[in-house]
Amino acid sequence: EIFSNTQLDYQITPSLKFTSQLGVSYSTQRRRRFFPQYELDANSRNDENNLRVRIDEKFDYVINNTLIWEKTLLDKHYLNVMAGFLFDSVNQEWIQSERSGLPSDTDVTLQTLGAATGAQVLVDGNRGTDNVLSNILRTIYSFDNRYFLTSSVRIDKSSKFPSDKNTGIFPSFSFAWDIDSERFFNSKSINNLRLRFGAGSVGNQNISREGQFFSVGNDDGVIGGQQVVSNFLGTFGNRELTWETVKDKNIGLELGMFGNAITFTAEYYEKTSEDLLFDVKLPSLTGIPGTVARNIGGFQSKGF
Repeated sequence: EIFSNTQLDYQITPSLKFTSQLGVSYSTQRRRRFFPQYELDANSRNDENNLRVRIDEKFDYVINNTLIWEKTLLDKHYLNVMAGFLFDSVNQEWIQSERSGLPSDTDVTLQTLGAATGAQVLVDGNRGTDNVLSNILRTIYSFDNRYFLTSSVRIDKSSKFPSDKNTGIFPSFSFAWDIDSERFFNSKSINNLRLRFGAGSVGNQNISREGQFFSVGNDDGVIGGQQVVSNFLGTFGNRELTWETVKDKNIGLELGMFGNAITFTAEYYEKTSEDLLFDVKLPSLTGIPGTVARNIGGFQSKGF
């Protein structure tokens, strides 16, 4: 495995900063399985040895560009605005080959695909790419170190969903009030008293990239002494597949006493998940094996 992370910071003006980050990772894995010839009984035997070799490769890169402007106005108003662009690409590929009729069960140097004499060589493989493109806008405002306001919106596009369903918009908002910083608050024992509230949403795309696509399988058999190749619907795609959304709301109170020697936090939260992503087994009457990716149902949790 190889990892690399690079960051570039450029201070355009005293208040404006540009940051660019590039992360790259590459990994490869080689698997080799040898099946020797053996016979235990009539039902447990391998008449001819064979070798299976598989190679997996994964290449992932992340580009993250942000532009941050921050300023303190009139000594009490602090403003921080960030605009960001994020691109994450995961590229995977695998290839597998299998052949029988190797010259030796014991000599490892002869256990190669090129040394095998089997007439049939089985080859399989696949590759795919998962891309996520995100645009982020975030604003932080505080007044006199007493009132704090943060708002943001994130727009994500995922290649795992159909083109007309691949965009998710996820806003968030939070507010905090440091009561202990108010002039009217005067306590020798309480050094920290904060009231806070937050609400927002995030997206989940944890589903296979094949979920949106239909695929055709094939099989062969013998009918009337003739070999016949047949095609069938292998997997059932869902062109309505889209983001799963998780929404959070919370309100809390933080208390610190005697220099935070004693701390206390009380919080109430609500968490709602919508359009849950699941692989659902199809009814047997459809004649289609396997599962189909779907957005189904939701749930809510709440408590203190």
